[in-house]
Amino acid sequence: MAWREPDEEEAERILLVEELDTATIEPPALTLHPNAGDLLMFSSAMPHAVSSSTSGPASQHGHVHRLRGS
Repeated sequence: MAWREPDEEEAERILLVEELDTATIEPPALTLHPNAGDLLMFSSAMPHAVSSSTSGPASQHGHVHRLRGS
């Protein structure tokens, strides 16, 4: 799944909760595609996004996007 821009409601929620203006976020620098059983460890304090899963639990088929500058 490719990176997508947040809709207006999501952007407002991100600004309120994270104090992050989504208009200033660059496209992902890296996208990981883990397989079932893979463990990804990263600082959740760094900007990141997780795409929704289309074929099962996100813990098995999600994609993690590392944003530029993180």
